[in-house]
Parts: sequence; structure tokens; C-alpha cells
Amino acid sequence: MRDIDSWNDSQKKEWLEKHFLYEFRMLQYCYCMLVRLDCKNMRIKAKKEPICNMILEDFIVHARNLMEFLWKKNGGYPDSVRAPDFLKGNPWQLLKADDCPCQVKEILDEGSKYIQHLTSTRAKHTKDWLCKKILKDLAKRILTFLDVMPSQYYDPKFDDVKDSCKRILKSNEPPVAYVTAETQTFSHKWS
Repeated sequence: MRDIDSWNDSQKKEWLEKHFLYEFRMLQYCYCMLVRLDCKNMRIKAKKEPICNMILEDFIVHARNLMEFLWKKNGGYPDSVRAPDFLKGNPWQLLKADDCPCQVKEILDEGSKYIQHLTSTRAKHTKDWLCKKILKDLAKRILTFLDVMPSQYYDPKFDDVKDSCKRILKSNEPPVAYVTAETQTFSHKWS
């Protein structure tokens, strides 16, 4: 039996308010910092490289956490929490589970090889992560999740998340006004 199977509606709502919201906000913050620090050009800005690497790694970790929550059907641990745990009926049909962008598959398959574990894979070449595309793919899926979420789990704080996701999807601009919109690809440099 999975841990979440014993939770009541109040516990599930509290988990979403704390952890789902945290992951989304951190993803947004990391993306904004990557753009603000102009990490796209970090190959020629050696002073910024360590901070860019650190923020990129955080971005990928938060993206991966949200992707596992929103797309991954099985696997994980008994304490893993997934989007279907909050949905009724056929959750994967509601979430359009077959609609899995290649960036999502790439992060789920390769994220741990490049970021979280010491592997021979990351020593072979530099990995380029399309951060803006990742952010947009997640925004689309988060909107779908929030739209089909039963009302007992929905918190008014999620209105801000929905607004942010809509801005991300309709604009070429990053999620905040004080950064420029030039960044799409960030490289993770190991040396």
C-alpha cells in the first residue's frame, strides 16, 4: 500500500499547497535567474559559470520532480506522489497521458545521468537543456492538471499558478518582467 492511499482530502490538499506549489515556484525562480544572469552565454563568461551550473542543476531537478508528478504512471517508491492521486475517474485520460513532449522524456530518462549521479554519460559530451521549452511544456501540463483537479483539493493560491502558466504559454517573455527573453538553451559545462 502506498502512503498517500491512507491520506484524507485535507492531507492531500495540504501536500499540494506545500510541495506542488514549492516545486512550481522554484522552477520559475530558477528559470528567471538563468535568464537574468545571462547563463546562455556562460561559455564565454567564466566568472558566472559556477552559479549558472548551480541554478541550471536546480532547474532540472525541479523540472524532473514536476514531470514525474505530472507524467510518470508507475514506478517510484511507496511514498511517491503522482497527479492521479488527486484525480477521479480515469486520471490519465483527463491528463492526456499520451501527450508527452520529447523534452519530458529526455529529462525523465537522462536528467539523473547528467545532474544527480556520477555517470560516464556526462563525461562524454556537454548536454544542452532547452529550458524555455521545458518551462512551456510544464506550464501546459500544470494547467491541465489544475483544470481537472477536484474542488476539494483546489486552493486559491493555484489561481496564481494558473495565471503564471498562461503568461508563460502566450508569451515569448520569461515569467517575470525584469529579465530579457533571449534565452532558450543553456549548456551544462563540467570543466
